[in-house]
Amino acid sequence: MNYDLLPRLLPLAEPDYRDFHVKLVPGLDTSQMLGVRIPALRKLGKELARSEDVYRILDDRTPDQYYEETVVRGVVIGAAKLAFAERLDYIAAFIPYIHNWAVCDTFVSGLSCAEANRAALRDFLQPYLVCADEFPARFGAVMLLRFFVRDDCLSDTLSALTALPAPGYNARMAVAWALAEALVKFPTQTLAHLERTPLDAWTYRKALQKALESRRLPAWLRPQLKQLRAERKDA
Repeated sequence: MNYDLLPRLLPLAEPDYRDFHVKLVPGLDTSQMLGVRIPALRKLGKELARSEDVYRILDDRTPDQYYEETVVRGVVIGAAKLAFAERLDYIAAFIPYIHNWAVCDTFVSGLSCAEANRAALRDFLQPYLVCADEFPARFGAVMLLRFFVRDDCLSDTLSALTALPAPGYNARMAVAWALAEALVKFPTQTLAHLERTPLDAWTYRKALQKALESRRLPAWLRPQLKQLRAERKDA
C-alpha cells in the first residue's frame, strides 16, 4: 500500500514466529510475511484508526507487499469511526484483498454491527453468499457465523449456508464451521435442517466433526453426531 506501514511493522517482526505462522496460511511464503503477531497488529490498526492518517489508509487501493499490511488495513476498517453505510463501502472495497483464511477471519472478528443495522448487513452479504469465488464466499459464511447464528434468523442462515455454491476448500470449511456453531447453539433446528436439505458429504462430515470438537456441544447430542458422521463415509 502507498501509506508506508513498514516503519511501524518492522520493529514488531519476529522471524521465528513468521517461519511458524507462514506454514498455517497456504498461499503465502516468507517473502510475504514479516512475522508480527495478531495482538500487535490489532493494537497498531486501532491506533491508526484514531489517527489523522486514517483516510489515507482507508482510501489506499494499491496492492500490499506483506500479509501484515492487509491485516492492519482490515483492522482500521473495523475500528475507524465511520457511518454504517460508509463502513460497508470500505468493507466491499477490502474483499478483493482477501486471499487467505487468516486475513478473512481476522477482518471479520474486528467488525461489529448494531442491532438496528442487522437487516442492512444481511442484504449487503447476499452477493457473497451466492458467489462461487472461494474467499468472497468464505467472507460471507464467516459473517453469517459471527452475526446471524441467532434464533430470530436461524432458518435463513442455515438455508444460505447449505446453498452456498463456492467449491473451494476455504469456503467449504467456513460453511462447516458455521454449521457446527449452529449445531452447538441450536441442535434440534440445525439437525432437522440438515436432514431435509442436500449438502455435500465432505462439508456435512466436517460440520459434524467441528461440532464434536466443541466443549459446548450438549452431551446428549454427541453420540448422535458420531453416528451421523459414521453413516456418511462417502466423503
